[in-house]
Amino acid sequence: MNLSRLSRVLLVLFSAAGITGAGIYIYDLFHPRTFYKTGHKPLDVVVGDINADGYPDILAANRNDATVSVFLGSWSGELTEIDPIDTESCPASIDLGDFDNDGTVDLVIGNCNKGGIVIFSGMGDGKFSPAAFIHVGGAPYNVTAVDIDGDGLLDVAASDYPGARMIVLFNNGGGSFAEPISLPTGRKTIAIRAADLNLDGLPDLISSDHKDDGSSVYINQGDREFSERLVVPTGDLPYSIALADIDQDGILDLMVAHSTEPGGISLHLGLGDGTFERHSDFPAADPLIYIEAADINRDGFVDMITTHHDQKYASVYFGRGAGRFDEQPIHIPSENKAYSAAVADVNNDGWPDLATVDYEQDSLAISHGRGSY
Repeated sequence: MNLSRLSRVLLVLFSAAGITGAGIYIYDLFHPRTFYKTGHKPLDVVVGDINADGYPDILAANRNDATVSVFLGSWSGELTEIDPIDTESCPASIDLGDFDNDGTVDLVIGNCNKGGIVIFSGMGDGKFSPAAFIHVGGAPYNVTAVDIDGDGLLDVAASDYPGARMIVLFNNGGGSFAEPISLPTGRKTIAIRAADLNLDGLPDLISSDHKDDGSSVYINQGDREFSERLVVPTGDLPYSIALADIDQDGILDLMVAHSTEPGGISLHLGLGDGTFERHSDFPAADPLIYIEAADINRDGFVDMITTHHDQKYASVYFGRGAGRFDEQPIHIPSENKAYSAAVADVNNDGWPDLATVDYEQDSLAISHGRGSY
């Protein structure tokens, strides 16, 4: 570390931080949070431009009152709430994408009570109308929109928490989807991600299997076919996962947040064939709920952002390249607890901002990045 960098770090640490045994509270990494009221028990948050004005908008899935809160963005980052979307039952997870290729952003919801995937068609002004309910059985918990078969149409992949499987819905166009495909996983599958793990240009699927202490990987073989299940041992109670190239070798690596007591993060380096090797582990003071990967300080290295069970802060582990991270996290204090998180430049100033939802306080919190650390 050069002298100017060291001086800047020390200045931040001593003038704007409170040091604890579990990490460092940094008060000028982000501006103080701005809070917005959501529906009851928000579980998931997603960012995207749903009204085509060039500014990021934010949606929150509210499990207990069966709605999705919609907040429209602006040039300043200030959000305006419009009428929520009535989903009828238990939106556990949401994602955005243009499923019908009409140029407007649509919404997909994992409906955990009725065993279905729900598509809402975007109207182009931030509002949505029901378009399709696809019954898949079980309890779809996490959903992701991705073109799995490379035909130019967005498909849907979901985790089924009680069913120990991943669900794949291929988009046939014209508003129709093929019969769901089930890919067996370990017990209590929570998270699901889609990304190209073996560098063949096709998105593969990976889950976190909470009660089997591992992740399931399915390699996309094209023509709507997948490999046999590959198992990645991750350690106890994997809850959330993120994928990013943390060692700059051009291959995606796996970050796993564990909900053990105390919590922790395990890092697994990708080998380029869909398999991973254990790299390192980071302790956390309490169980982790969510993990996201983003370059928070714009130094060219991936950072890890985590949320914690029953705690009023999120944490940032700064990446240092070559798969290395600061062992002591930076805590971002909050008045409310954080559950899931999304990273995006909400106020268009070039610095990443953090959006979190609080399951207990029914709120969305936005922390605008200062870029000072």
